[in-house]
Amino acid sequence: MYFSLLAKRQILRQQLIDDQRLQRPYTDTRRSILRFVYACLLGNKIFGDTDVRGKGHSFFRLALEYLMPELLTTPPDPDLPEQRWLTLNAHGQVISHPDSKPYQFDAQAVIEKIIRDYAGQAGWLQVQPNLKESVFLQYLADTERDYAAVRTGLEFTDVRRPQDLEARRTVISCLRRWVVCYHAYPDQGQEFLDNCIREITGDGLLRNWLYFNPMTLITHPDSQALGYDARAELAHISGLTGKFSEDELKRLIVENLFDQRILPAYERIKRGDETQRKDLILLLLQALSGYQMYPKLRYLDFVYRELTEEIKFRWLDISAVSTAVNGAYAATSSFDAKTTLEEINKIHPDRYRFMEMRERLATRRHADQIERYFLEISEFRQENRRPERLIVIEIIRALKAIFRHWPQEKFLQLAYDELSGKGRIRWNAQFMGVFPLRGNHYENSYLNFNYRFELFEIKRLLATHYDEMQRVLRETGDL
Repeated sequence: MYFSLLAKRQILRQQLIDDQRLQRPYTDTRRSILRFVYACLLGNKIFGDTDVRGKGHSFFRLALEYLMPELLTTPPDPDLPEQRWLTLNAHGQVISHPDSKPYQFDAQAVIEKIIRDYAGQAGWLQVQPNLKESVFLQYLADTERDYAAVRTGLEFTDVRRPQDLEARRTVISCLRRWVVCYHAYPDQGQEFLDNCIREITGDGLLRNWLYFNPMTLITHPDSQALGYDARAELAHISGLTGKFSEDELKRLIVENLFDQRILPAYERIKRGDETQRKDLILLLLQALSGYQMYPKLRYLDFVYRELTEEIKFRWLDISAVSTAVNGAYAATSSFDAKTTLEEINKIHPDRYRFMEMRERLATRRHADQIERYFLEISEFRQENRRPERLIVIEIIRALKAIFRHWPQEKFLQLAYDELSGKGRIRWNAQFMGVFPLRGNHYENSYLNFNYRFELFEIKRLLATHYDEMQRVLRETGDL
């Protein structure tokens, strides 16, 4: 009977090889092994386990080579199919593998019964820690294999790349398994908790476990859908390890979110594409949330630079009374760029100065007016009619407001040249259409514009440039 069982083991091995070669799920491997184990137990029940030939023939050993081969065969016997009969529960204790439950087979109880019958209580106490270590190593090897498979798959960019949800499901399983590995051997399991923290904070395979929405740190919806609350798990794991302080975890989370999520998304936004303004507003709010969570000035620098240098969009305008106001976007958005800059200034007045904000805003609005002038006003005077005259009037008044916002002589140069007769519009009247007069062009009255008064006002502003700058410095608090 013993040698017949050996032959059947080889037959089963060959049958599994054929199934793998033909790619057909014909053989139920677990059920076949269970029948073999029951046959070994029956052989022991009938004939006993005493080897009269003295060659090591044992029904118990034959059964255990299937149930715990890693403790009995080194290297592994190629005739033995790889099956997991034992695993670890959430507390790191050895239990029967869940796949055996449909077959109503308790592998742990069977192994314990065989060892107790063969070597008694002392033998079981000696084998038990070795069995746990063996199961732990198997469990860890399976976890590392799955994690490495995801890492390899994510390196592809074609059909071999796994779906995002499937990759996330596998990594979540690995995170939970690492926590189990820690509970199995707490004294040696620090590295497993470090793996979990590294993955969740954004230094692992998946970079989007946590994000700001936009002012609150939440778990990614895909993880929530898979039943994994990354934020709660991170708090639990950090409580187990005690290696990372709360500030250190916040730093890791915010830095990774900023470098791996906010900045790449910011670079993908096209300059001037108004359909993407809402996306950029969310990124700015997330950067501000990151600063609230872990105060680091680079996050404020990002917001300040965008709002003042207008790398992607225009945010502020200068009103007729020379004050900074939100741009046209404010009519459809709740984001307040002006208030945001004021709050940033309160945080670090020496770094984010109102004077610098004014200078940057005035420089850009001046450039806008110059561009508008050269694009919309023809260089040939005879081609410029009343619509062009109205545009230039608007430009002159805007330039005066810009000068009052930040007094620089160059801001009024275009207006001065235009009203002095060196520009593209004729402002004065003519006698008989030939001889110039000092009076206003007749169209000026329709537009409520007196060029002589405006020229006088510009000369006055240029003459009082110093006083205007003193006023601005007092308003910004620099004087």
